[in-house]
Amino acid sequence: MLRGTYELEPAGPGRTRLILHSQQRLSTRLNPYAGLWTDYVMSEIQERILRVVAKRSEAEAARLLRLR
Repeated sequence: MLRGTYELEPAGPGRTRLILHSQQRLSTRLNPYAGLWTDYVMSEIQERILRVVAKRSEAEAARLLRLR
């Protein structure tokens, strides 16, 4: 993994889309084959990260609404 960034994008009233960008480097003699697995594993990791972030942010938003 060389770099990972998040981008927040408006998605309508009271909604925000979180986009995760990452860049990785693969150095192996099996690059074409290993690249497929690396892409798959990285997409799974990113999806799990986004789910955790979404769950936490939605829980926090719900908590803040209850405080009003």
